[in-house]
Amino acid sequence: MANGLCGCSAPRAFGKGTVLICCLVAALICGSARGQTTRSEARFSRGAEAEILFQQALLQYTKSKQFPEAEANFKKVIESDPADAEAYYYLGLVQVDAGKPTEAIESFDQSLKLDPTRQEVRAARATANIRAGKYDAAREDLNRLAPDPRWNSLVHYLRGQAAYAQGNLDEAGTEFAAAKAAGGTEAEPAGFYETLTYIRMRNMVKARDAFAETTIDPQRGVVGNAISRQLDRYIAPQAGPTRPWSAELDISYVYDSNVVQLGQGVQLPGGISNKTDSRIVLQPHGTYDFIRTDKLTAGVDVAGYFAFQFDLNAFDIASYQIGPYAYYRISQNITAGLQYTFNYIEFGHDPYLNRNIVTPSITISEPILSPYGPSYTQIYYQFEARQFADQFATTAQRNTLDRDGQVHALGITQRVTLPELFTGAGNASLKLDYRLGDQETHGSDYDGLANLVGATLYTPLPIWNLRADAGVSYEWDDYRHPNSFDTGGDDRFDQILNVTAGISKQLNKNVTFRVDYTYTHDDSNVSTTTATGTTDPFGYDRHQVGVRLLCTF
Repeated sequence: MANGLCGCSAPRAFGKGTVLICCLVAALICGSARGQTTRSEARFSRGAEAEILFQQALLQYTKSKQFPEAEANFKKVIESDPADAEAYYYLGLVQVDAGKPTEAIESFDQSLKLDPTRQEVRAARATANIRAGKYDAAREDLNRLAPDPRWNSLVHYLRGQAAYAQGNLDEAGTEFAAAKAAGGTEAEPAGFYETLTYIRMRNMVKARDAFAETTIDPQRGVVGNAISRQLDRYIAPQAGPTRPWSAELDISYVYDSNVVQLGQGVQLPGGISNKTDSRIVLQPHGTYDFIRTDKLTAGVDVAGYFAFQFDLNAFDIASYQIGPYAYYRISQNITAGLQYTFNYIEFGHDPYLNRNIVTPSITISEPILSPYGPSYTQIYYQFEARQFADQFATTAQRNTLDRDGQVHALGITQRVTLPELFTGAGNASLKLDYRLGDQETHGSDYDGLANLVGATLYTPLPIWNLRADAGVSYEWDDYRHPNSFDTGGDDRFDQILNVTAGISKQLNKNVTFRVDYTYTHDDSNVSTTTATGTTDPFGYDRHQVGVRLLCTF
């Protein structure tokens, strides 16, 4: 007998709107495997009218997705014969897909009371208990199924679902990996969810874009958050009764060898301190879904970034960010997203920047791109309107240094599952990024094009359930006009190298500990010659070491 519900893959068996087709096959195959034809016996025990009603309910469930009508007809079949275990089973399946897991559990209970030999009912009841948040009860059924090797893959798969729903991501990843290794029909979806679990763990430990980890550049961070939320939506329907809200708080200590004003490519020369300092960083973040259906999710996202320097208080940062988002699942593998963000930033306790950001995007799941697991591609456009709180003494200064304006950006992010780098630790994965930004400013000094390419490798380590990531990005910024700080009047051209490395450890389902390092080298061709010598006002080197705790609620 195949794994799953006697031959059905778990996502198809338990995914909304498709569960019944597989479970119809499951009932037939499981009955045959037991040396019985449970379905046939039920059919012969029904009267003609009850059998017609039963078949009608099956069609309403499997073909037209008319869950209320199917539920009503299965109940009528049960009224005619309260001992019809199969009708209770299908009634429970309908109720699971209709979002009534508690009622489904009662139906499965009755089915097993009438016929305790139906193992597929235990599997379905485990799913309903996971949806209802009754994880101990689900594990009881899974423990009953576990000794039978025919259910090995499905048991690991559902244990992974339960662990994921409870936030035990290490356990979830282990169970999904075991389901994948067991083969059978759960192998492909288990690999799919194993990767999604790892993606969520990466998000939790802030292993995001290599160039945005410690620089608080929201024009890129907004994109990273949007990608993370969209990918999480793929697993949310399988993870049980999810809350409409999420909340997290990142608390960090950061040592910085060269404190720099936030925002790559828009610093004034005075924004590069060339001084060492440390800071405490608090990053709260929360979301609330006002609408959540199979196809559509819409809500509001609120975030903050607060950096408190030990000595250089003029470089303290307070960033407040809020805006609505909407994600629409076009198909099983394609999700469209749209997010608007308003961002207000204070720098050195004074108003610094107002930004309005709009980000439409498409996320594509590509489960067969890599033989080791699923892959994802995200394509986005981003429009940003900036208004800095700058004041200028002369019109000439405004014409060169005014950073107000717009940014148009196009980007693509590709995530690919890789084989294990360490035996038994779990699959690695690679994230590739490209971004083209057109920065159109009122002042000529900051008007230009920016290209960025990046790669980040993520892998579990074979000791202490640690996870490591290492990334590198290269950015080249080509400005359109002669720079006012360059003695020779040359157009500015910057090359920026970022190298990052981090190790994370999930302490429990709510707290993750992380240590990371970031090196930044900005090589600018702008040079200023004065009586005291030649300086590079925009070039710098920077080393940052962060120690972080991420708390999720």
